[in-house]
Amino acid sequence: KIKGANYNIDFKITEDMINDEMIIIYLSKVLNENGSIEIFFEKLNYWEEFDLIVDYLKENGCKVSENRESIYIRECILEKSNIVFMLKHDGMIGKFLFSSNNENLIFLEKLAANVIENLKLKLKQSKIT
Repeated sequence: KIKGANYNIDFKITEDMINDEMIIIYLSKVLNENGSIEIFFEKLNYWEEFDLIVDYLKENGCKVSENRESIYIRECILEKSNIVFMLKHDGMIGKFLFSSNNENLIFLEKLAANVIENLKLKLKQSKIT
């Protein structure tokens, strides 16, 4: 756990063996003083993983209301169960789920954990075939 002037960061580490290769993905949670929350997918550094995450979210009931893309940034505004949140890829800081409302924290934590499990499953399947 790391505390700063305007934020509080907490870590959750998941690891798995995929065809004799250790895959470690970190979820870091940032609670900002302004009440916004960010849950980062550490070790998911590729541009293409954004599409995998969006596809998973859509397959699991999330509706995309807006997509924006520029040279180094991709943003997708989503909604599920009347909760609006954003998935963002920033070339400088990585991929993360964002909500301006910290009451959505448990929802986003569960969603992020499910995304990680789904990505690990897809990685295992892709290595096998």
